[in-house]
Amino acid sequence: MGKLDELAQSLSVRFQRDIPNVGGGKGAKKLSTQELDKRLERFYKAARETRTANRLWLISWARVVLKLKQKLLSAGYPADFVSKLIMSTLLQAQKKAD
Repeated sequence: MGKLDELAQSLSVRFQRDIPNVGGGKGAKKLSTQELDKRLERFYKAARETRTANRLWLISWARVVLKLKQKLLSAGYPADFVSKLIMSTLLQAQKKAD
């Protein structure tokens, strides 16, 4: 497994651990909107830290995020949720860390 694959796998595991499947399907857990927002912010922070620590430029980071998208879709997360998450992850990782 290459470095980008490992980073995507790590983010996928973290996301699935912190944010259960919100699609209402098998294994879904209901979170309040506030709790979901709080967990998403933590995920975005972890994604920023991953990008910074590994010195990933835009193209490499986009490849990691695309692999993350594929992993989350395979895990059963709804496509519309994953699409929004991926766009936000790309944008949030551009911000400077707090």
